[in-house]
This record gives sequence, C-alpha cells and structure tokens, in this order.
Amino acid sequence: MAETVTIHHEGYPHLVRNIFDQASRSALIALRGVSRAFQDEADSRLAEHIVVTSHFPAAVTGRLGRIPGLFAPEGTPPSKKRDKYVRTLRGTRIVDVLGHMGDQAMGRSLLDVSLVGIQVVRLRRHPGGRLPGWCPFVAPTLVTFTTFSEVRQQRHDHPAIADVCPAPEGVGRSVLVLRYDPARVWLSQAYVTPFSCPASLREMVIIFTAKTTHREDEVNQVRQATRRAGMLNTVVFSIASSIPRVKYTLVDAHQLRPAWLGVSSDRGSSVEEDILDAVLESLQKWSGRDPASAAAALSSITFMTRAEYREQVGHAQFVLETIE
Repeated sequence: MAETVTIHHEGYPHLVRNIFDQASRSALIALRGVSRAFQDEADSRLAEHIVVTSHFPAAVTGRLGRIPGLFAPEGTPPSKKRDKYVRTLRGTRIVDVLGHMGDQAMGRSLLDVSLVGIQVVRLRRHPGGRLPGWCPFVAPTLVTFTTFSEVRQQRHDHPAIADVCPAPEGVGRSVLVLRYDPARVWLSQAYVTPFSCPASLREMVIIFTAKTTHREDEVNQVRQATRRAGMLNTVVFSIASSIPRVKYTLVDAHQLRPAWLGVSSDRGSSVEEDILDAVLESLQKWSGRDPASAAAALSSITFMTRAEYREQVGHAQFVLETIE
C-alpha cells in the first residue's frame, strides 16, 4: 500500500498557493471549510470581484453570475473586522459599489487597509434606490451604469435625469454606460448630470445602450424648449471643457436619433456630425478657442460601433464594462 504523504501548508506555502490558484469556485468553497488558513486563502480568491453596499442583500446574482458581497454599514469598522477585511480583500481586483453609500469614512478605511490592488470600480444603481452619490474607492478604471429615470416633481426642469457620480482623483479611464429608452417622447429634453474630469483622467468612454423594456408610467409633458444637442447637452459641454487633454470614445452614437439631439431629421447630416458640430460650437462659444484650434481638438473624439469597441478592448473587458 502506497504511503500517504502530507504536505503542511506552512512548510510548503508556494505549493498550497498554486493549488488554490488553479482551483475552481466549487473547490475553493470546499477548501475554505478545512481550516482557518485555508478559509483565508480561498476567500481572497473568491473575493476577486465583490459587491460593496449598505443595502441587504449584499451579494448579487445576474448575467455575470453570483458576485459575493460585503455589507458596509455606516461608520468605521472595529479593528477585528478590519483585520478580516485585510485577509479577505487582498486579492480583490474588481469592486461593484451598489447603491448609495452613507458614510465616506467607511469606504476610505476599507480602501486604506484592504483594497490596495483594485483595478476596476463599477458604480451601480441599487434596484430599490439610487446610484452611488460618490465613489468611495479609487482604481485606474471607473465604470458607471446609469439610466434616464423619470422625474415626478412637476416643477422640475427636465422630465428625466441620468445621474453620474463624480470621478475621484486617481482615475485614469472612465466608462459611462448611458442607457435610454427609444420609446420615450421626452429624450430631447432629458438631462445627464455633468460629469467631472479630474486631472488624472486621460480617457473617457461613453457607451450608448438602448433599453428594450420599461415599467415606469411615462411623464408625457413638455417642461422646456429643447436645448442645444438635446439629451447630450451637458455631455457636449463636458467634452468641450476637457479635450484634447481627455480622449473621448463614443460607442454606438449612430443609434441615436437626430430629434433627440434637437436636430431636424431632414438636415442630411449624421448623428456623429451633429455631435461634432455641437462640440465645435461649444469650444468656440464657451472655451473661447479660435476656429483652427477648436477644429483640431475634435480629433480627440472617436466614434465606434459596439463590435469595434469589443475588438479593441477584448471580450472580457467589454463584458465587464457593459453587463451588470
């Protein structure tokens, strides 16, 4: 009978790490029940992509599968819990912030002691609430999922608003997934919250995404005259305020209709040309640039289809930036 050989995890840590690195999710879940040391090793890998939220339940399941969650109550966590965060979150690379976060100190303390290796932060609206009002974690890439939501207050200037959380300093690449419902009659008067472009930002991607269904009752009334560039009024202003320092990529902009930009459909120009015209006008009117430098700055704007963008960034990154 062959002799059984036991490998102690403390004597051969590199072998144990290799085993955990190759283990499937189901194997990791089984291994974490063996010992406290194995639990920490397994948790650090299971927590590569997590959800941080102040709402229950913390974990979410969607088209990306089950994403484990970390419930973040308001206030600074006790030292014992902070130590647990350090052990569990050392392998975290992707963080989804789900819904509004109450206490900024909580997020900062988590970041300082735990989330030191994150590469992507994704801001998502909680199903029963709103988009995060601030970004508690800093990563090279920030992805924001937002949707035009109807405003019920009768005195509000806009029938629908798409909230955008300010990007914190340290973000180099920002992706805004802007969802809209083509069936809405108020799109030309919809409003996107102006987004910030910190000094660290070098690239901004805006992915226009049509919603296939909606449940809300439509607010069908005229609030005000359509502004220049319609639903992209503030987007155009933000672009004009930051190019050529920030490079912009607009994905599937050709799917927008001229009327949503306040342009007559018989004008004969493409939506891409209408957007460039609006940016050029904003550069000259508000930024005070001469015609030559304003026209040159437009080279910082690139238009792509969804397929072209997927090919550029790769399938895995594309899924991360387009699917919640």
